[in-house]
Amino acid sequence: MNVEHNAQRETGLMVQVRAGDMDALRQLHDLYKHELFAFFYRLERDYHRAEDDFQEVFLRLWNSRRRYEPKASFRTYVYTIARNLWINAAAKRKNTPARPAGAGYNEEDSASALEAPDTAPGPPEQVETDETLAQLAQALDALPAEQKMAFVLAHYQGIPYAQIAQVLDVPIGTVKSRIANAAAKLKSKMERLNQAHRM
Repeated sequence: MNVEHNAQRETGLMVQVRAGDMDALRQLHDLYKHELFAFFYRLERDYHRAEDDFQEVFLRLWNSRRRYEPKASFRTYVYTIARNLWINAAAKRKNTPARPAGAGYNEEDSASALEAPDTAPGPPEQVETDETLAQLAQALDALPAEQKMAFVLAHYQGIPYAQIAQVLDVPIGTVKSRIANAAAKLKSKMERLNQAHRM
């Protein structure tokens, strides 16, 4: 995801939020709504939960605004809130069946959450692409939560390893290890799925 962020501007807006400025909160909401929605959707593959979690991030950001200190970038700060929310929510939802992937979705809403190809493929290629995306989503779902989180932050959200280490509150070496392990498991899972598909 190629999202340009002006760290100084975002920090300034959050300082205004800390002082009770709702308009500044709306500006941050608009800057991050597609990115954070996509983040939760990639983790959950459930439109309604992703929407709920995204809105909950900004509710928590507002409720805790007085504790904000501009020590790290706002992007790190908001992703830390998102990470904690998802970990806690995932634990609560462990025994709750998810809705079908893409439930409640429409094309306009899905644009920010699903990776679109550079060129529009024809029907046979589209079917293959859709199958591959479904297989990748299945493989991602099988990852341990900490590996899935690190992989999504790096490969889908485009966050640098050093920033991921801040979000996850772990050493950068741990981030690299989690992402490498996730990539190896995804590769192995995809190979098994492809072999089963050919049979």
